[in-house]
Amino acid sequence: MNYDDVPSSSPYVTYLEESRKPFTSFLFCLPLFVAYHVGIWLIHAGGYPAWLNGADLWLARSMGVLGVSGPLVSLFTVTIVFLGLQQHTGKSWKLKSSTLLLMLLECVVFCVPPFLLGRLLQYVMQLAATVSTQAEEMPQLAKIVLGLGAGVYEEFLFRMLLMSFFFFIFRKFARLKGHVLYATAVLLQAVLFALFHYGPDTGEAFSLQTFAFRTIAGVYFAYLYQERGFGIAAGSHAAYNIVAILNSSFR
Repeated sequence: MNYDDVPSSSPYVTYLEESRKPFTSFLFCLPLFVAYHVGIWLIHAGGYPAWLNGADLWLARSMGVLGVSGPLVSLFTVTIVFLGLQQHTGKSWKLKSSTLLLMLLECVVFCVPPFLLGRLLQYVMQLAATVSTQAEEMPQLAKIVLGLGAGVYEEFLFRMLLMSFFFFIFRKFARLKGHVLYATAVLLQAVLFALFHYGPDTGEAFSLQTFAFRTIAGVYFAYLYQERGFGIAAGSHAAYNIVAILNSSFR
């Protein structure tokens, strides 16, 4: 057998590597970003309140402090980060259309576990769906639009930025490593992710049940981010939000 003719990696390994590239993740999630921002514009144009996803709002406010502002400042920030990361990796900018399709199928599969967990917690705790007064007044389409924004912007803020920051800080200054480093960074970002959903900006009061669920979800999406990259984590998060909204499940 001529081993020179054998590919250096299998199609499966090639797919895993290509799907994790920053540029691939960005292109995969771009329709979600666009759908969210177009949806927000239509909602505002229809005379509804100026609803925004909290992570999008936080990013916009943070960039405003730095002197950068505008209606799409969050999307601009995300675009610059992903294109910069892709350039930094030195990897090819090319990708196969089949990669995006397979990523979509992965997201459909990976959105199921948190949905089932939410239904299980509802049953065990005999807890009805916990939503804010503001969320009750929202049209269904507005909830879906915000669900798309939550999928991409919350993953960008908590998994890509915050968790990566914790990994760096705890590794460099606390000298943590291995499983201890991983557990500390993942759990801390998950707790902050859960707490982020409460307060005056969201109109939702703190609930131990929803806090526990969101913390577990934060760990789950962090695992997806670490193992499968931003695109799969964000797509699965957005898909879960849509399924949960359409099935009246709490997030």
